[in-house]
Amino acid sequence: MKKVKISPLSLIWFTFLLFSKTPFILPMICAIILHELGHILSALILKIKIQSFEFSILGARITTRDSLSYIDELLFSLGGPLIGIIGFILTFTPSFDYTTSTIFQDFLFPFSILSLCLSIFNLIPLPSLDGGRILKCLVCLIFSLPTADKILHFTYFLTLLCLWMLSVYMMLKTSNGVPMFVFCLIFFSKCFIFKAQNGDFARF
Repeated sequence: MKKVKISPLSLIWFTFLLFSKTPFILPMICAIILHELGHILSALILKIKIQSFEFSILGARITTRDSLSYIDELLFSLGGPLIGIIGFILTFTPSFDYTTSTIFQDFLFPFSILSLCLSIFNLIPLPSLDGGRILKCLVCLIFSLPTADKILHFTYFLTLLCLWMLSVYMMLKTSNGVPMFVFCLIFFSKCFIFKAQNGDFARF
């Protein structure tokens, strides 16, 4: 039996979003659900047994019963971003169809954009994101584990450095870079202070 866990902090956060009338909250939730369905669909195709789902403020954590090969892990990680991109392709053009209802248009356009943005975000090469998992599989298939570990740590550091510089630039120019700055701090702690554990299938 699959276990579903929801952290109290994430529950509080989503409740706050709902009652604060955050714009596009419904399309955002639907885009997240579509992303997770992509992972579940890939698990069904690959016959991967899912043990539990855990929803936290940083995203959804999917735990598998058995350890996966690099190929299976690569395809499993690709499932979420891939279906998000497909969702964008299928809904972006219809969102401009003015023969449909206004309510449908108001939902479809932000849903398509958020699906694409969520897929691109998850392809960032950082641990706990799909991009980090994909990069890890590719590097480990080519190089030895010690060499792969060095390549991954260098890539994580370089990615965080670029994001941090972008967040500082945004804060200086528009005062909108705080969320990205906090994001960089969280992932820097995970990568270089607490160190991400192997087999961590946390997804955003």
